[in-house]
Amino acid sequence: MDQSSWQNLGENIRLICGDVDGVVGNTGSQRRFHYGCLIPQFDKYLSLLFALEFGKNGRI
Repeated sequence: MDQSSWQNLGENIRLICGDVDGVVGNTGSQRRFHYGCLIPQFDKYLSLLFALEFGKNGRI
């Protein structure tokens, strides 16, 4: 996020960024398909995000 955007939104957002391995494409079974991404340990990243105070950022 660029500095001007962070200054405008800084007190209203929480942000984590970084690189993780994941899968993008079709997943599912014969009865149900989903196209999207799967990020292993996504709950861990959400926990990191929710632990931040508004106006803060972190890296994964």
